[in-house]
Amino acid sequence: MFRDSSRAEQQAAKAVRYLSSRNEHFAHERHIAIEGARTAGLQIVALEDHPSLQDLVVTLHHAYTHTLQQTNAIKIIENHEGMRVVNNTR
Repeated sequence: MFRDSSRAEQQAAKAVRYLSSRNEHFAHERHIAIEGARTAGLQIVALEDHPSLQDLVVTLHHAYTHTLQQTNAIKIIENHEGMRVVNNTR
């Protein structure tokens, strides 16, 4: 993300401070708004600027949300080759 910048270390340090700030985020499951991420120096591309990609991401999100709500699954990890691990409640 900062590879080509002459200030890469400073930019990375600023991003790390923002992302690891307990005062800002409290816990790691908290939402990070696009404006805050950009202010921290992260290079963000808005999903809304790419409608076809946004549709695919929202579809995937809904598929996982429904799966987690309608089954005993509590965690799903899947790679690009279709291999997956699904943790279920007992």
